[in-house]
Formats: sequence, structure tokens, C-alpha cells
Amino acid sequence: MTVGTGTGRHGGKYHYYRCKGKCQKPVRQSDLEDLVLTRTIKDVLTDEMIEDLTDRIMAIQDAQAQDDPAAVLQKRLESVQRKQKNLLGVLEEGGSKMILERLKELDAEAEALQLEIDRAALKKPQIPRAVVRGWLQSFREGDVSDPAFRKRLLQTFVSDVVVTPDEVTVLYNSQKP
Repeated sequence: MTVGTGTGRHGGKYHYYRCKGKCQKPVRQSDLEDLVLTRTIKDVLTDEMIEDLTDRIMAIQDAQAQDDPAAVLQKRLESVQRKQKNLLGVLEEGGSKMILERLKELDAEAEALQLEIDRAALKKPQIPRAVVRGWLQSFREGDVSDPAFRKRLLQTFVSDVVVTPDEVTVLYNSQKP
């Protein structure tokens, strides 16, 4: 369906959705959007569904964190720290000047790795579960008469709306085939 705009007999503008072909009568834009918004809030924004969506978002975030370069850097840092600990043990037993130089090198390497880890963490922050849940719950309290809220709700959750003469089917982003 495409959005169309028309002008009534008395000069007022009205907006509607219509088929690209001649499949059915145009549907008033506000009526269809109100129906989709109401069903989305009723069907998707339940406590149970918000928990499920939060779980899904956290799982995606965790999977992405495993591919995070900071994890690789963290393993390298741990290796450097083990080497430092081992060298300190040798030094305590009566080490040499070469061990002190190696310790300085490892300190510099550890410092550089920690800096890289901190930078990588800033580029890809982990969003806490409570923030994700709160963001999803915020859609329940939104003002459906606010055009910005309506647009944000539809773009976030709705992938398609199928209108037939008998029914309206709403496909959500998590249901897209």
C-alpha cells in the first residue's frame, strides 16, 4: 500500500493508504495507524513480551561481545600479567638486571594493552539489562497522539501491515519471515 493525500469538497486534506493496484478501497491513514499502534501496545508491550524481548536483546549483545576485540586484548593482558608475576618470583629468588629490563618491557606492554582495552570498551558499550527493559517499557507510557512517538513505535516494532478486505495483519520485526 502507498500513502495518498486527497482534498475534500470543502478544501480539507485527508490522508489514506491505498493499494498500488485496484485491490480494495482506500483506508484512512489515521484509522489504520491507530489500529496498528493499539494492537502493538496491547500484544507486544506486555510484561511477558518485554521480558522475552529483553532476553533476546541481551543474547544478541552477549554474542556480539564474544566477537569483541577487547576480549582478545584482555587475554593478551592476562598473559602479560602472568609473565610479570613469574618474573617477579624469579627476581625474589635472586634475579638479574635482564629480568628487571624484561619486567619494564612487560609493564609497558600491559599499560598499552589496558589502554587499548579501555578504548575498545568505549566503542562498544554493554547496555545493562535494566536499561533495555526500561527502554521497552517506555513505549507503554508514550503519547500515541504524538507524531514522533507514533513513528518511533512503528519503526521499532512493525515490519509490515497486510490489509485485506476482511482483516488487518500486523507483522512485527521479530516475526518477519
